[in-house]
Amino acid sequence: MSELQLSLQLVRKVQEAVVSADERAKDPMIAVQYVAAVMGFMVGRLDLPAEAQRETIEQLGDFAQHVAEQSQPKQAPPESAFGVWRPGDN
Repeated sequence: MSELQLSLQLVRKVQEAVVSADERAKDPMIAVQYVAAVMGFMVGRLDLPAEAQRETIEQLGDFAQHVAEQSQPKQAPPESAFGVWRPGDN
C-alpha cells in the first residue's frame, strides 16, 4: 500500500460527509459502519477475482487494526509507589 496522509481534519471531513447523508452518523460507531460499507462497496467494484477481493478486504482489515492501535491515546506510565502496606496498618 502507498503512504497515506491521514489527519484528524481528514477524518472529520469524512464523518461530516457521512453525516450529510445520514444524521445518525454523528454517532461515531454508525459513521464507522458507513466507512466499512463504502470500503466493501469499492473493493467489490474493483475488477478483481473474488479471491483477490477477499484478500484485499482482509489486508485492509489488518491495516485498519494497525491504525487503530497506533491511534489510541498514550497513557502515562504508572507512578512509583513507596512504602509497604499491610492489612491493619493505619
